[in-house]
Amino acid sequence: MQVTIDYYKKKIIIEPSKEIKNSEEFGKMLAKVPFEMKNHIPIFPVEINGKKYMAGLDTGANSNLAAKKIVEDIGKKTIKKYKEADINGVGGVAKDMQGIIPLVNFGGIDYSKMRFAFEDDTLVSFNNAYKANMDILLGYPFLEKYIATIDYANKEIRIYTGNK
Repeated sequence: MQVTIDYYKKKIIIEPSKEIKNSEEFGKMLAKVPFEMKNHIPIFPVEINGKKYMAGLDTGANSNLAAKKIVEDIGKKTIKKYKEADINGVGGVAKDMQGIIPLVNFGGIDYSKMRFAFEDDTLVSFNNAYKANMDILLGYPFLEKYIATIDYANKEIRIYTGNK
């Protein structure tokens, strides 16, 4: 099964076939990144400031989460608008730090000015429950930038330019 998310056109396309289509509907393919499934979350590498981290993709998340160790790794001065803010989650509202990481690389594509909440509880809970090793959980701010196809059969995420 393949799920394609196009936020610009407000479309989700579900394709039950395993066959990869070269659909011009999605524009030019920019990246193809393999992933490993941990429960219901695809896990894959991303790069920030030359360092690799493991990220998960949560198509229902309205924000990106990053482990607090990333703040230490890249330095608070690198993160723009780093401040305390209310973070809405399943457990209600919590106070955590948030900010903008200037550049996150996924499959050779630079995602600029990605907003993150920096907290450990959600990531630790997920990692413990599903024996994952995730440093980052990506949601809407990641998916809105391009068209993304999550191909569960072939275990890869494909990113397309879109035809805006």
